[in-house]
Amino acid sequence: MPEKLIAELCSPTLTAVKCASLINCEYETKQKLNDDILHMNQRLSKKGIHMMVLSYPGKNHALIYMFRPKLLQEALDVPDTRELMKEMGYSDHRIGCCLNVLRNKFVSSHQFPHEIGCFLGYPSEDVIGFMKNEKCVYHGMWKVYGNVEEAKKKFALYEHVTQRCTALFQAGMPLEEIAVA
Repeated sequence: MPEKLIAELCSPTLTAVKCASLINCEYETKQKLNDDILHMNQRLSKKGIHMMVLSYPGKNHALIYMFRPKLLQEALDVPDTRELMKEMGYSDHRIGCCLNVLRNKFVSSHQFPHEIGCFLGYPSEDVIGFMKNEKCVYHGMWKVYGNVEEAKKKFALYEHVTQRCTALFQAGMPLEEIAVA
């Protein structure tokens, strides 16, 4: 798994301003991918970051989930999000249980579970708006159905840390040094 891809797509998670990120990447073999993820977890776990395969959506493609367990639990504990998750079949709100249900949904339905937005720290009103196919009022990193100004602030922050992290990585800084604890 190319580290450049991680630096470009996961900077907000690396810098602890976002609970999680997704990467859709190609791989040579599942064994090499699993070895790469294990190695990356060893490097980043000291910073409170973990990676796992959520699904294999296509031939030699994997959907990788990078997350900060503490921040993810905080995101899932927001009352509106917790209620939405419960409605979507997540009876136990602990992250391990939620991630197991999410993985099972990917495997059993072969569709992209819309509640993935909750696992990425999106506001529940935006996840619900997307699920109901409402008209969005703004879009950036995700479709916004609620608080536009708050979303714009987050989008700007995510863009800023992405530019910064990408520059640091291109200058030779390893991901474990870019990542904050």
